[in-house]
Amino acid sequence: ITISGLQVQASEGGNPGVSVNITKTAGSPDVVIAGVTNGTTNFGTLSQTVGTMSKLVVTFPGQTFTDASTSAASGNSGTVTNQTSSTSFNITSLTATDQFFNVVTSYSGAKTISYSGPSNATTSPSYTTSVSFTNGISTTTLATTLKKAETTTITASDGSITGPASSNLTVNPGSISSFSFSNIGTQTDGTAFNITITAKDAEGNTATGFTGTADLSISVGSISPTVTSAFSSGVRTESVTSSGAAGSNRSITATRTGGAQTGTSNTFTINSLTPSISSISPTSKVVGQSGFT
Repeated sequence: ITISGLQVQASEGGNPGVSVNITKTAGSPDVVIAGVTNGTTNFGTLSQTVGTMSKLVVTFPGQTFTDASTSAASGNSGTVTNQTSSTSFNITSLTATDQFFNVVTSYSGAKTISYSGPSNATTSPSYTTSVSFTNGISTTTLATTLKKAETTTITASDGSITGPASSNLTVNPGSISSFSFSNIGTQTDGTAFNITITAKDAEGNTATGFTGTADLSISVGSISPTVTSAFSSGVRTESVTSSGAAGSNRSITATRTGGAQTGTSNTFTINSLTPSISSISPTSKVVGQSGFT
């Protein structure tokens, strides 16, 4: 018997390298072939090999990449470790795989890798782009610094193969670096108005961890209160009143209580308080007579 033109497609690609024998199984009705025993007689060996590279898998701190015996069990597992804006961390690895997450061990040497996904903040993220691979796995320390506080993914590309996108990664804001103010419009001297102050990290993200207070000052005259109440998640709305501050191009400055971090509002106009007459007593009086108020 000659078997030719045999084509097979794997239904499970997670365990390459396994060899199986080609045998005949009993049919219904069964075909009897002299000298062939169902399930025993070996017509040859069939083996499965790793497919063509189609993925460049990003593995984060807190995760482990596994090339398991099934494709469903292969890939990344574990909980991604949150990172902080402007603080460098190392991506655990980049792994070249086929569609079933089998490691493509022939993928080796120096590669130029680009990354996408995370947003810019005041500055752009930084990555390690010159990466060496051995047997399909990166061997270079993959120093990475993200800037925007957000939940994001990272996709790696070598110019030919891109992705897939990584697991979600949460980037938390850094510590307070400065204050910003919401826009302040025209106000009236001696009349209370609200200001909203936001603590910012070095990349302009809201420093949600700041729960302290800020000292307040005004460019001309005085302001009350001179110290805000505590911030909540990096933000404080405070009712303030100016005194002796009428004029244009006025501004308010906030400085961290006991610290050096500071920020100044936009310039705005403060009008003078217009006096008003609520009553005259008495309602009439003879000219020259005393007691007129």
